[in-house]
Amino acid sequence: MHALFTLKETTKYFVSKGGKVFCAFLDASKAFNKVLHCGLLVKLSNKNISLSFVQILRNWYRKLNASVLWNGMYGRIFPILCGVRQGGVLSPILFSIYVDDLIHRQSGCGVHVGSLFVGSIMYADDIALLSGSCRGLQKMLDICSNFGREWNIRFNPLKSQLLTIGGDNPPDCQLLLDNKPVQWCVRVKYLGIYLLAGKTVKIDLTVTKGKYYGYYNDWGGVYVLTSHCNFKTCVNVPHVKKTVIDFGGYIYRYTPRRYAPVFGVFSIVSGGKV
Repeated sequence: MHALFTLKETTKYFVSKGGKVFCAFLDASKAFNKVLHCGLLVKLSNKNISLSFVQILRNWYRKLNASVLWNGMYGRIFPILCGVRQGGVLSPILFSIYVDDLIHRQSGCGVHVGSLFVGSIMYADDIALLSGSCRGLQKMLDICSNFGREWNIRFNPLKSQLLTIGGDNPPDCQLLLDNKPVQWCVRVKYLGIYLLAGKTVKIDLTVTKGKYYGYYNDWGGVYVLTSHCNFKTCVNVPHVKKTVIDFGGYIYRYTPRRYAPVFGVFSIVSGGKV
């Protein structure tokens, strides 16, 4: 992912020069559901988006209604005034436009590589803040708190985490998010990957590998790998797609020879179609 690549290369750049990078990984509680429709339309207009497109979205969102079904009875119909649709093709783009101002506000506090600001990395509603000092990181957290109050996005300090790359976590540095302390951690989950605090960028793949091998064993039932890299079919109950197993396989540095047994299973179950 571009976000993980940016995070890894940015921290690597500063650590190689003898510096530290103080990171904050924020939890935006149900951020997609809290996008104010009126605020979104204003932001789209300010970015010179086609007026026709803005009017289409306005007409779409103003007609959204809902009601609660309970014990076979429908409640009163009420209008939906906020939120972009989960899984919608436009939703990530609209959300990015909605929070774009947040990145611009933080550009004076976070890290830069040359003239490029890379201190605020966002992937949908997953936000990572990078600063060269605890003081700068606190300013970025304050900006997030103020932005959240202004635009109806709540950053949860209890689920947010702090991490230091390039050295140990500072022992006497308490940072606040919305006037509540954020915990310093030695292991943080970001975009499905566990990052470890330390002198260099480290990734803990223990959990990821465990899930991978779990899917691997489930796929097509139970297979036994012999010393000759051949699979013997024990139980044939295919229910996991090949893409689930194949996704992320590059992490484990498999050579073509080591991939052969994996695709051998695919060939057995799919009748020769891999």
